[in-house]
Amino acid sequence: MSSKPEEIAPPSTWTTAWREWTLVLVLVLAANATMFACLRLFAAQVEPERHIVGTKWSMLARLSQRPSLVVLGDSSALHGIDDSVFAAHGFAPTLNLATMGNLLLVNDAWMLNDLIARDLAPPRVLLVHVFDIWDRTDKRMLGPLPYVPCPSGGCEARRPSLSLDSEDELLLQARRWVPLVSASESVLRYARYLLRDPRAALAGVQITPAGQVPLVKARPARVREEVARAHAQLVAAPDFAISSINEAALMTIIDSARKANTEVYFAPSPLCGGIGRDPAFQARWNGTVAFLEGLERDHPNFHLLLDEPMLFEESEMENCDHVVAQAAVRYSEALAKELRSFQ
Repeated sequence: MSSKPEEIAPPSTWTTAWREWTLVLVLVLAANATMFACLRLFAAQVEPERHIVGTKWSMLARLSQRPSLVVLGDSSALHGIDDSVFAAHGFAPTLNLATMGNLLLVNDAWMLNDLIARDLAPPRVLLVHVFDIWDRTDKRMLGPLPYVPCPSGGCEARRPSLSLDSEDELLLQARRWVPLVSASESVLRYARYLLRDPRAALAGVQITPAGQVPLVKARPARVREEVARAHAQLVAAPDFAISSINEAALMTIIDSARKANTEVYFAPSPLCGGIGRDPAFQARWNGTVAFLEGLERDHPNFHLLLDEPMLFEESEMENCDHVVAQAAVRYSEALAKELRSFQ
């Protein structure tokens, strides 16, 4: 009975192994570079957070004249502040540099310090944040933080500085420089969005020259879902609390603004009535107002614009703190009138 001769693989050499590993490395680097380029080109569609944060910092970098008003804050201000309304009240130009909640008040402080360092400090800054921003920690920043550009001295030179451990720092650098891994979830999420709503997905995030992202479509069902979640969270944590990093950022803003002769105004974000009328929210808000009024007493350049959040119906909102464009006009009108009363 005949048998086939046994095939013997040629012995692997260091040269062969080196070539194989080099080829793998080149392929990975090429794929990563391709993903990096695609994300930059299609960030408005695939990674809206990257697009928003990058665009706002680019707007800041291109600024050459001192604005009348700079808006800083989270996505409630990104969607809810209409610069044309403030311009009609004499605050022109108004520049909306608001980004998103998970950059906390830290990004606000960094942007203001950048303006001051370039001798572009505005006479007034408007901070707009959601009611549950205060107790968030710097761990929440790891998602959008890679999209914030670092100055020449490195991000650690910014104030306030972050307290990231070695694992967080490794994750941050991976998200910043290895999009092949970090952005895979964004790509898959966008693919599902593209199948569900092709027109909206292809349009992506549209940012106006002054920095607003106007919303067109209300989502009442989404608002109702968020009301239920917010109620549970408020019942579980009824008391106002502020994280050390947010407190450091807020004090940095107030102190830097004072030295630059800039007035700081704080306004609560727009809020859906389902949360705003909830007794559990009122308990939390009472603590928030007490904290803000204490700052107002202790710091002459800090001012609270509204004692209560301005409430909107679910038919006017995309989520519990994002108003559609028409409601944004009313919200901006209310804030502009309050701001005018301080002048």
